[in-house]
Amino acid sequence: LVTPLDLVKCNVQNNPEIFPTSVTSGLKQIYNGREEIVKKLGLSDGGGLRSIVKGWGPTFVGYSIQGAGKYGFYEYFKYKYSNWIQNDKYRDLINAGASATAEIIADIGLCPLEAVKVRIQTSSFANGLSDGLPKFYAENGLRGLYAGLIPLWCRQVPYTVTKFVAFERIAEELYKLSPRKKDEMNKLEQMSIIFTSGYIAGIFCAIISNPADVMVSKINQLNMNGNILEKIRVIYSGTGEKRGIGFAGLWKGLGTRIIMIGTLTALQWFLYGGFKVIVGLPTPGGEH
Repeated sequence: LVTPLDLVKCNVQNNPEIFPTSVTSGLKQIYNGREEIVKKLGLSDGGGLRSIVKGWGPTFVGYSIQGAGKYGFYEYFKYKYSNWIQNDKYRDLINAGASATAEIIADIGLCPLEAVKVRIQTSSFANGLSDGLPKFYAENGLRGLYAGLIPLWCRQVPYTVTKFVAFERIAEELYKLSPRKKDEMNKLEQMSIIFTSGYIAGIFCAIISNPADVMVSKINQLNMNGNILEKIRVIYSGTGEKRGIGFAGLWKGLGTRIIMIGTLTALQWFLYGGFKVIVGLPTPGGEH
């Protein structure tokens, strides 16, 4: 669902010289097979529906692994930290600590697939996961697959802490504004609050994590030598031959990410809430 938006976002960040910043314009030009874009991205079909979902394989697998790990470990560490601290006054700290710990673990599974995804979506490197992952590994090795792990943590940990802490607080406030208490609402009403809270939280997530997202995209797109700090310095400040992205470049693709992350976060919370309903557990958010 979000792959077309992600495709535009990654190319706005990495190929700004040929890519429009507008989501609709970007998707239209990919779909219609604009010559420069077809050549740059190696679109074998020359446009069409298959072109706007380029990179869906590593996106689906990577974020499925990450999502399962993130939500599962969040519940586990939230339970552990709550029992350890045993003071409701620190619930934001507990939620933040649990979500950060969960994300650090989950990103170990996501990182290799994120690297392959970005390379596939921003160049003619490969057509999909089945040929992209072996090729990436052959050229860059395991170290290359994890070259973007630290920037990924810098993107995902603040993103996830915001995602969980903001969601809990926003849901709590929405329940307070509702004429009935949470336990008096039916499941559909609760799910609507979950979706709304998730979308609003996703907007904050997108803003906070955008600079690191740009760095992750750049590092995974460019086959650069040097340690991670040197790569970040070169990307930001540039070299004698090429300008860096500068501060303004850290916010490339933000509009697209707000739409993408807002939708994705809302859907993730909605699916998570739906799962808890199915297994007979209370829906997330508004427990306090």
